[in-house]
Amino acid sequence: MPEKKRSGKHLCPRCGKEIHGKKRFLEGKLKKFSASEKKTERVFGGYYCASCTREILRENARKI
Repeated sequence: MPEKKRSGKHLCPRCGKEIHGKKRFLEGKLKKFSASEKKTERVFGGYYCASCTREILRENARKI
């Protein structure tokens, strides 16, 4: 029986660092988890890393 593969590490598209707080699921098991388990609970959660999120929020605050 072939070995089951896990999804790869989730990476920030801006800097390339690993996104913490995002789980790595076995293929096909994603739909069993709730929405709160699939993503982090912050702004841009699960897309940008924490440091990039902080920088983006600072940039947006300066524009206003």
